[in-house]
Amino acid sequence: MSIAADLGPVVGVGYRHRAWLGVAVGHGAPLVGAERVWGVDATVAGGLTLLLATPGAGLTGTAAVRAGLRGDDALLTAGVVVPVAVRLDWPVALVVPVDLETTAGLRLGGVWVGARGSLGGAFVPGQPPSLGSQLSAWVRLTER
Repeated sequence: MSIAADLGPVVGVGYRHRAWLGVAVGHGAPLVGAERVWGVDATVAGGLTLLLATPGAGLTGTAAVRAGLRGDDALLTAGVVVPVAVRLDWPVALVVPVDLETTAGLRLGGVWVGARGSLGGAFVPGQPPSLGSQLSAWVRLTER
């Protein structure tokens, strides 16, 4: 299990990429290469996101499959991520992005820090799909 905080976007383009701060609790499990430095992992997480540019809050649920290098002190992965978000205040909204994502990180003691870049589409009921990209920063406390 891990606890993560994300700040994004550092750089972003598209409908869903407005300034936000998110906190999530999740769990990852190896699908391939459990005892190796390389492999494929699946992750599920849930959390709370605070919108910074247009004040608001939302609940998030994320599913991801990532492949790459994951050592004891560094990681570099690429994968498919679906970070569904429901805005809780007005206007209530559902956003379903489907992203291709690249993540890089380093472990500093018991804390991981890194950056994440993504490109993908966002689906919002009642609106046409939109494409977007972003670069965000993350910090994660984890048992591993």
